[in-house]
Amino acid sequence: MSRIEKQNVKTDVLTRTVFIAISLTILPILLSCERKTTGPEAIELLLNGQVEGGFFHPAYWSQYVYPFSARYEYELDWTQAEYQSSSHALMIRREGIGDPTAFACWSQEIDVETGSLTGKELHFSAAVRLQNVSGEGIYLNAFADNSAGETVASAVTQGTHTITGWHAWTMYAVTSDPLPEDVCRLRIYLIMPGGVSGTVYFDDLSLTVEE
Repeated sequence: MSRIEKQNVKTDVLTRTVFIAISLTILPILLSCERKTTGPEAIELLLNGQVEGGFFHPAYWSQYVYPFSARYEYELDWTQAEYQSSSHALMIRREGIGDPTAFACWSQEIDVETGSLTGKELHFSAAVRLQNVSGEGIYLNAFADNSAGETVASAVTQGTHTITGWHAWTMYAVTSDPLPEDVCRLRIYLIMPGGVSGTVYFDDLSLTVEE
């Protein structure tokens, strides 16, 4: 075999080796991409769920204390002191219980086209960090309303999960029953109810339906 022929054989072997190596690298990626597109995709309905957007206040989120006379019992903040991802989280702090009927919350309302969510389930999740949260703990509640203002479905931790005490960042998730055809508004509440004190942080919130 001539030197030129030997060189061609070496080149052919090298080319095949490189092709096999590239194929073994790309094939799992292609299969992974294919698997991701076969199932239903989640549609995110919550605005600013990562609580990063805003200017002095988190965009799309509202805070509320009831009654107004209890406003000095609570501290609600868009904070950088604790967070699970990026640089911000929502916080509620209450150091002592004055009015046992009072409560504080972060909330968001989302208008949707009537009928667009018919038969779909709401999947509501949030990362929560607790510091000395007492009593019955905090609630993560999502409600679906019809055009008459009636609540027709919900995905809530109230009565189903006890979120209290001390713990590091933990993800909680709840799911609603299939939504009726007349849903036109969604409401989200992150609540520290009456009789509860301590500090809670919320981050990485999500409200989705499957496409």
